[in-house]
Order: sequence, then C-alpha cells, then structure tokens
Amino acid sequence: MKENKEDFRRMAEALSQAIGRLIEAQDQECMRIARELHNNIGPSLAILGIDLLKLGQLVLGSPGAEHPDVQQAYQKLQEIGSQVSRLSNQLSPSMLRYFGLAKAIEIECNEYSGKNQTPVSYSCENYSAKPDPVFALHILRVVQEALRNAGRHSRATRVSVDVTATPTEFILRVSDNGVGFDVEQTNIGAGLGLISMRERMRLIGGKFEVRSQPGQGVKISCRAPLVQSRTTK
Repeated sequence: MKENKEDFRRMAEALSQAIGRLIEAQDQECMRIARELHNNIGPSLAILGIDLLKLGQLVLGSPGAEHPDVQQAYQKLQEIGSQVSRLSNQLSPSMLRYFGLAKAIEIECNEYSGKNQTPVSYSCENYSAKPDPVFALHILRVVQEALRNAGRHSRATRVSVDVTATPTEFILRVSDNGVGFDVEQTNIGAGLGLISMRERMRLIGGKFEVRSQPGQGVKISCRAPLVQSRTTK
C-alpha cells in the first residue's frame, strides 16, 4: 500500500511538471505570435489602408472623385486591424507593460463586467509594485481563467476580485455567488481551468486553493512570494 501511494505521488508530480512545461511553452508561443501580429501584420495592414485610400482618389481621371467602394473597403480594413490588435493583446497583454499588474487586473474586471453584464467589484490594497513580467503574466492569466469560469460554469451574477500584499507575499482572491460545485468530486477529474490556475501558481512558487459547495458559489485563493521585477532600475 505504501509503495502504491509513493507511485501515485511520483506520477502526480510528473504530470504536474509536464503540465507546467506545456503552460510555459504555450505562453512563449503566444508571445511570439503576438510580436508577429504587432510588429509585422498590424503595420502592414495600416500601410495597405493608406495605399487603398490613395488608389481611390482618382476615378477615370476625374479630379477629387473617389470610387464609392474604396471608403467601405478601408473601413473593413480598419476593422481587421482592430481585430488583429485585440488578438495580439489577448496573446500577450500589452496592458501589463503599460499599466502594471494591478491596473491590468482592473481593466480585465471592467471588460468582463461590460461583456457579461455582471457586476465585478475590484479592490487592491497595499500593492503598487512592478512585478517580474513572468509573475505578472501568470497572475493575470489566473484572474482571466477565474472570471471565465464564473461566467461559463458558475453562472454568477456577482463577482469579487481582491488583491492585497504584504512585504513578501502577493494575495489574490476571486469569489462569486454562482451555482458552485462539489470540490472533492471535481478534483477527481479536475477541469482544465482549475488545473491551469493551480499549475500557474506552482510555477511562481505559489499556492492555489478553491472552496465551493453546490449552491454556495466559488471562492478562489492564491498566494505567491512577491518577486520584484528584475528589469526595474
């Protein structure tokens, strides 16, 4: 029996490490694609739009006349450019670089609230640091997954996201008033969302806990050592 428990522990640890490597590889690939979209495809679309407007300035040699379809085509091109920009930001959130983690979480909460018509209360106390970029990305992905679960599975009508920190620890709590679930039963075959959040916290040396019961919503608690950005001067 002891050997079976040890074998199970080793298998669980190996699986956890494999999932962690997959998450890291996925993040790296997302950042590569985001750079390609932002640095190459986005500017190319902008240049194409300018060229398209120039082509429409003259119609059959008539000064000042424009082809009636050119403006419509230009507007469609702008829409495509906006979609590319949104996709790039989803793959590698630029708001982390521009605004920092605390503001990025607030933006994510506001976007979720607007899209799902669900109130999201957000509070941030004692935290204004610029974290390590990898740390920040993992935390933001956990918030995104927690909000996604609240909308898709919990069917919550109210969500709360709270961030606080001590001098050495970052604390994130996400709770909702949704339908909830049986944690023990779910952990037997935990969904990819819970696995992803747990592994992201493990990758930054943190801890992940979820508490829930049917009909009593979901409470997620994350704690991680607070690591300052290595790029901060």
